[in-house]
Amino acid sequence: MITQNFFSADSQIQEAQETKKFAVKLAILFVVFFALLCIFSPYVRGSDQYWYVGDVERVVLQDGLFRSNSIFPASLPDDVSKLPRPWVQNKPVSYIVLGITYLTQNGQFAWLILNSICLFLTAWFTAKALHIAKDKRMPLIAMFVFFPLNFYLATQALPEIFLMFLISVMGWLLLAAKKSTSNSVLLAFVAGFLICHRPNYILLLLLIPCIQFILYREEAWKMALIFVAVSLTTAYAGSLLLAEHLIRVPSIFDTVLNNMPG
Repeated sequence: MITQNFFSADSQIQEAQETKKFAVKLAILFVVFFALLCIFSPYVRGSDQYWYVGDVERVVLQDGLFRSNSIFPASLPDDVSKLPRPWVQNKPVSYIVLGITYLTQNGQFAWLILNSICLFLTAWFTAKALHIAKDKRMPLIAMFVFFPLNFYLATQALPEIFLMFLISVMGWLLLAAKKSTSNSVLLAFVAGFLICHRPNYILLLLLIPCIQFILYREEAWKMALIFVAVSLTTAYAGSLLLAEHLIRVPSIFDTVLNNMPG
């Protein structure tokens, strides 16, 4: 019994040391990645990027209004008193960046911070979902974050990396996390959060229940009902809280096929 306890304690110490080494390596990788990100993307570039940065900087650095100066035909009201319009990209992720911008006083830098954190978390949840062994996770994370497309997207003030993070959390909840009602609710909440950002993710309401029927069978009906109900509730709450920039909101048909035409 004493020998067994000794080996158990020794195993725990060894595991703690390995965890510490992994954390140090991960921190070094993160610092190197973030430094390169700042070097290659010190300024805003693109089109939507200017809205994502400019709108939050207006709140933090200028007049404090949660409004956009951008006007498009589909967002032009019949009464000038309704101008300026809400943010062009009035999405939850913009408010997360807003919080970081209060600390950094720079919208672009705030986006780089969020993208870096979300990209590393995406790699981590992907490794967990695929049941990658602990000793192989570091090479996977390094290859994932420095994959050219991922690195490029991380340099941009765009929500794609954040959405990728949400999708990786969904993958982990479906494939690796403990099966429970609370995890089913969390999965549905994340899906609803995705729909708040991109309405064409409403297709998840069909896809995820199909996957649940394949994976869980016996409790699939219960989990599917929870998923649909909570996802729709979350998405509906988001639509009430976040005002649309557009006057003419696209139909479901337009949303699915044309991805929010302006």
